[in-house]
Amino acid sequence: MKSIIAKSLKWLGTTLLAYWFIFGVIVPFALPSLLPKYLSSSSSINIALERVRFNPFNFSLNIKDLRIYDTFGATAARIENIDLNVDPFTLMKKDFFIPYIILDDPRLFITINREGKLNLAHIFPPSKDNQQELNKSKNNSLPFNITLGHMAINQGSVAYTDASGIEIFHATLKELDYSLENISTRENRVGSHQFNSVGSLLEALKWEGSISLSPFSLHGKMELKDAFLEPWFNYLAPKIPYTLTDGRAWLNLSYNIFFENSNLHLEFL
Repeated sequence: MKSIIAKSLKWLGTTLLAYWFIFGVIVPFALPSLLPKYLSSSSSINIALERVRFNPFNFSLNIKDLRIYDTFGATAARIENIDLNVDPFTLMKKDFFIPYIILDDPRLFITINREGKLNLAHIFPPSKDNQQELNKSKNNSLPFNITLGHMAINQGSVAYTDASGIEIFHATLKELDYSLENISTRENRVGSHQFNSVGSLLEALKWEGSISLSPFSLHGKMELKDAFLEPWFNYLAPKIPYTLTDGRAWLNLSYNIFFENSNLHLEFL
């Protein structure tokens, strides 16, 4: 009897050690080189990873310094740190649960060059392919629900530059924080979200409220403080024979966005 228990414990220990070594050491070690090669060969997306760590016992993943390169080979997006945790056992209940996704210091660079080419155009397929993918997704919906407990974007930034006009336009959002709580594809499940940021052409932008995916609805309020109108006016309407020398905008509104009878409705409250 003791020999059977000893053999069972030895077999269990060997299995756990092999499981940890494969998924906790080999796969994370190989992923930074294999994943960029796979994406580069199967699509036009080029990325780079500095380091990957995965705990195969609590299913937590950590990625350091993820970079996505644009059409011209420059960095289009960079995330200093990604923490992700999943619970695969919830698939048995047909409700895949993701406890958290946390992105630290993500930076996005959107540029349009003098020829009018967008640096991220290679990531988005042509409109025909988009329609095919949309039809495909409708016919191949997931057989289970997905629930996200918590998502956070900490201290992010977005830089937008358009050099295709007479004058180069540049705007940034920084100190960007976004949180998403208890979002799910289950019917009538309502989560919440909150967005805060400051920018080069505005003092503050805030957005918060509730969100539901099935049926889709958004309810909440948006606040814009001290937005500079002159740069936007000159950028969006360069050919209008009028000049705006100065201007500020403030906005504080409550909204309700929802689908009803296959139509999208927007209400300001």
